[in-house]
Amino acid sequence: YIADALELIAKQTIQPLEVIVVDNNSSDNTAAIAKKMGAKVIKETRQGITPARNAGFNAAKGDIIARTDADTHVPSNWLETMIEIFESHVDIVGVSGPSSFFSENEHDHVVTSKLLTKTYVAFAGLIHGHEIMIGPNMGVKKAAWEKIKDKVEMDDSIVHEDIDLAYHLSEVGLVTFDKRLIVEISPRRIKNN
Repeated sequence: YIADALELIAKQTIQPLEVIVVDNNSSDNTAAIAKKMGAKVIKETRQGITPARNAGFNAAKGDIIARTDADTHVPSNWLETMIEIFESHVDIVGVSGPSSFFSENEHDHVVTSKLLTKTYVAFAGLIHGHEIMIGPNMGVKKAAWEKIKDKVEMDDSIVHEDIDLAYHLSEVGLVTFDKRLIVEISPRRIKNN
């Protein structure tokens, strides 16, 4: 999946300052493929989404950190749309958007688009009292990350790391969910359960 993801990032209408891939003890050719495709590869030996995310966020040099996953397809205007959202309101420190499965099965697409994204995000937002963010589709201001990076929960078994991140970001600014910022994710994790 990583080669497809990186290829789509390379086709952005606005090119990223850098592309960072965090190798979190992968047992396949992820690191080699990423290096070959021009990404900066960072090794994070502490297993888990949070340590991997934090390593990537801490290494990022840009003012905006865009985050996606290795099995996610981003549209060509993903970064451009994200920048427009941040520029639309000075108080925005975090943004996320909907996702759907990339699948030839229309049922998979509808289930994620309608149920997962709309229902889950709306329900979680009501419970938490602020918008939440979805891991494979988010942007964070680097300055905001610097303010909250020592407050995030490091144990993935205790919290959903993206919800925890949104919670802490909401303490320093506005977290928003924008339906224009959409990605397609692989259904592989659901199919494997």
